This record gives sequence, C-alpha cells and structure tokens, in this order.
Amino acid sequence: MSKPRSIAGKIIKILLFLLFFGGIVAAVAGWWLLYKPNVNTNTSSVLFIRTNATYQEVLDSLAKNGMIASIKSFDLVARQMNYPKKIQPGRYLLNANMSNRSVVNLLRSGQQTPVNISLDGLHTLTELVAAVHPLIEADSAQLATLLSDTAFLQQKNLNPTQLIGAFFADTYQFNWNTSAEQFFDRMYKIYANFWTDENLEKAKALGLTQFEANTLASIVTWETAKTDEMPKVARVYLNRLAKNERLHADPTVIFAVGDFTIKRVTKNHTQINSPYNTYRNFGLPPGPVRTPNKAAMEAVLNPAEGDYMYFCAKEDFSGYHNFANTYQEHQINTQKYHDELNRRGL
Repeated sequence: MSKPRSIAGKIIKILLFLLFFGGIVAAVAGWWLLYKPNVNTNTSSVLFIRTNATYQEVLDSLAKNGMIASIKSFDLVARQMNYPKKIQPGRYLLNANMSNRSVVNLLRSGQQTPVNISLDGLHTLTELVAAVHPLIEADSAQLATLLSDTAFLQQKNLNPTQLIGAFFADTYQFNWNTSAEQFFDRMYKIYANFWTDENLEKAKALGLTQFEANTLASIVTWETAKTDEMPKVARVYLNRLAKNERLHADPTVIFAVGDFTIKRVTKNHTQINSPYNTYRNFGLPPGPVRTPNKAAMEAVLNPAEGDYMYFCAKEDFSGYHNFANTYQEHQINTQKYHDELNRRGL
C-alpha cells in the first residue's frame, strides 16, 4: 500500500507546483498588463476626447495616432477598471512610458491639461474666433453664431459693435472641452465684475458711459504697452474730448483702413471715410478698436492730472512717450524723434 500512496503524493506535489507556478505566471501577466509602459512615444502626446465620446472613439483615437503600443492590453485593463462607463471629455497629456493603469487612471480622473488662450491684440470678432476656436472644443461656426446673436447679446446689454471691448486682453487658461457658451460666460463674468458701481460712477464723472470707457481703453491699450504711462495717454484723449477737439488717434485710422500691419499712419490713411476715423470725426469711434487690457481700463477711469494735449514716441526708442501741453512743445518732441529716426537710417 505504500507505493500507491507515494505516487499520489508525487501527483499532489506536482499539482501544487503547477498551481503555484501558474499563480506566479498569472501574477506576472497581471503586473505586465497593469504596469508595463504602453505609451508608444519618447515624448509626450496629447489625446483629445470630445464631449459624449464613446469608448470605441477613445480606442480609435489612441490607435489612429499611434499613442498606445498595445491597444489590446489597454482595452483589457480599461474594461477591468470600468473605464468605458467613466469617460471624461478633455485634453490629456500622455507622458512617455506611462502604463495602462496610469493612462486609465488619468482618463478616468478628468484631470486634463488646460490650454492657454491669449486675447491680446485682437481687433475684430473674426480675429477673436480665429484665436479661440483651435484651442477649445467649440468650433468657429459655434463661436461666430453666438457672438453675432443680437438677441443673446441684448440680454447682456451688449451689441456686436461694442462686443470686442468685453474681452479683456490677457492670457486665460481653459479646459479644452469648453463650449462657445462656457467661453463667453466666463469672459463676460470677468467683464461684468470689473464694472462695479464704483467704476460706473467714475466713468460717469468723466462724462463717459461704460461702453465709451471701453472704447477709449482700447485706444490707450493700442497706443502704449507701458502701463505706468497709460494714465497720461488717457488724460490726453479726455482733454481733447473735453475741448471738443478731434482725437487724431492713429489706432482708429488703422482700424478704419483694416490693415493691422500698418506701422506709420500717412496723410492718405487719415482721409478714409469711416466713422472710426478720428482724424475726420469728432468724439469717440462707434466701438472699441481692439481688446482693451485692464491696466488701460483703470487708466481711463483714473487718469493722470494735467493739461496734456499731445504725445509723441520718445527719441530713445524705449517705448515711452514725451507729453506736451501745447502744439509748439509737441513739435519740438516730434522733431527729436524724427531726427533720431534719420540718424539711425530708419
């Protein structure tokens, strides 16, 4: 009887060994599926997942762009982690050598990488749409339609002519999966928060509506990048308005011409027949000529004291300006600048 028992014991040992070995193999395979690097790149890749995307669309995007080395292993892990039911839209940065588990955890979390949108130096709504739509989910048609919806804008006490002034020149972070409405709502909130009762009263004391203040701030923004001299520039234009003199603001002429590459305004430019041409028309133009920045807005509402009527670029090319109370002083400053231009052969 001892021999059969010996054989049975050997069989049991073999089975136990196989089970143990199989467990090790299964554990290694499981670890491999979860933790082995599977992002197929030496650099970072960006995955876009649209709103209401299906799981299959996510897989197709990963495969089409060659981001994942093994789609099958990713699919297996994703299903085990219930990702198909937890898809979050957005823009996701997949770093080199990320594992399946790391990728799924990232995509499930919704912790996407935001985009930076600059609204500086935009003159028209067309330029605004062109600057924004490549960076968010909303397309150009959706943005353009919303921004031209007069009924919608009237609810915000805005119209298309004034609208560009409601977008302050700055750089903003947005999640990629931003709709046209979400983009506008955020920007309008920033604009509305600026126009406190105190700021409305400041504008009124200067003889300006909030929209006229926006327009003047857009001119000041265009005239100088030096925030510390913006209050002086604002004072020049406020003094001209108070004396019922034409503003003679070069930015308004460039806007009227529609060629934003113009560096020097010539006499021919100033002859253009346009309500925006402040060389021909009195008062402010019908609306802003570019996105104003907050520093210029503050400068308009809190202008420098003084009788400044003119300003001209400084001859040191520092970006600052010489200010003058009289035309004679202004001519002297202008001559200094032109002499330096000639000396430099410009």
